[in-house]
Amino acid sequence: MSSNYDVIDLENINQNPYCNHGPTILFKNKDKLFYACSACRDHKLCNFYLKYEEGKKISQEKYDFWLDQFKSTLIPIEDQNKKRKEIINSKNKRYCHNCNEFILNSESLKKHSDHFVLEKITDEMLKKPLQNILNPIEKNSSNAQFVFDDQTNLFIQNHIKKFEYDSVLCIGTPSIFENLIDSNINLMLLDIDDRFMMFYDENRYQKFNMFNNYFFYDKKKYELFLAKAKNLLVIIDPPYGGMVKLISNTINTIMKDKEDGNFSSPMGIRKNFPQALKIFYYD
Repeated sequence: MSSNYDVIDLENINQNPYCNHGPTILFKNKDKLFYACSACRDHKLCNFYLKYEEGKKISQEKYDFWLDQFKSTLIPIEDQNKKRKEIINSKNKRYCHNCNEFILNSESLKKHSDHFVLEKITDEMLKKPLQNILNPIEKNSSNAQFVFDDQTNLFIQNHIKKFEYDSVLCIGTPSIFENLIDSNINLMLLDIDDRFMMFYDENRYQKFNMFNNYFFYDKKKYELFLAKAKNLLVIIDPPYGGMVKLISNTINTIMKDKEDGNFSSPMGIRKNFPQALKIFYYD
């Protein structure tokens, strides 16, 4: 969004109407106030729009309708865990890039006959799906994924060693997460791309919208992650054009989560803002 936009009342986001990406944001553009998706600048990706009317409260019926619609898009954790076990136990794994799903038997393969299917997927490949299986999302303005090069990954590894971070929270940085997954550090990925649910359980991955600081499922595993962290590094890479004010609110909330949980350990934050093409570091 352009600099003409501002956001209103970030403390009560969960009381806003819901779209498919969680609670919407109350935006202000000159004299106009309206609710819209926090993550999608492109209305083709999410067309939620509701004009804010001063003094007029949204009815509970409408709010419940939007909330129920949102909940209907969520795949139950139990189903995801079951599917992930099937993937792990399968001896003949294939992945269809057209459908973004695994093919685990020959019978299912028939409906993917004219699709781009990756064959001979090994258990080792499952550990690093973005490197070995998935195509990075590039054109989606709400979820564009930047794959960091070897030099950047090496710099981050050296930085972790230098400052003795024992925990790293990767927000929207799946390639960095994968690069660190074989290390002994406490590691978690927060990302809105739910394809990662096929590969990681809740201890490793949480579906998360960085623009409204929203966890799509129970956040207890995230809280346990923070509790375990003695020296935490947060690495975040917002998609191009994301509002800095919303990202700052998310970072501040993470810091508050640590304080509220009596997690008074040191915390470093590393942010990559693609629109500025610069990396900022705060410690």
